[in-house]
Amino acid sequence: MPDTRTQSIHDILFVCTGNICRSPFGEASLRAKLFQNSITDVRVSSAGTIGGQIPFCPQEAHIAAEDFDLDLSHHRSRLLTEASCVQADLIIVMEDSHTRFITEYWDNCSEKIRPLSDFDRKERKGRDIPDPYGSSIDYYRVVYRQIDEALNSLVQWFKET
Repeated sequence: MPDTRTQSIHDILFVCTGNICRSPFGEASLRAKLFQNSITDVRVSSAGTIGGQIPFCPQEAHIAAEDFDLDLSHHRSRLLTEASCVQADLIIVMEDSHTRFITEYWDNCSEKIRPLSDFDRKERKGRDIPDPYGSSIDYYRVVYRQIDEALNSLVQWFKET
């Protein structure tokens, strides 16, 4: 697990590219898991490096999220900003290109960045979470399962520290 202490984490920001597939699912899933575990002092949000260009999640994202009892219908894509990075205590990225983007524009936030795969207890550490945009519903389900498994480990980490 990353070395960050959960006691100092009160604001988590998920980052992907368009903020329409992976990061909205991560946001909704983690919010639900924290609630289920009575962890109430953590704010969760999401944004994309090119967020806002497509305002809504694709239909496949909605359908796949429903398999996890999550509703993405209220999500609106938003662009990643320096302010959102500065505000966050932990920035969870889906792929290495997101880390590079943030450190290129806002190097002062680089210490807060962790790839989601770092929280995965399987052998996916250091790997990108693939972007399902434009793929089948089944592929969304595969990707969302990867995100969900890593988030289970993240919640466990919160509970243990």
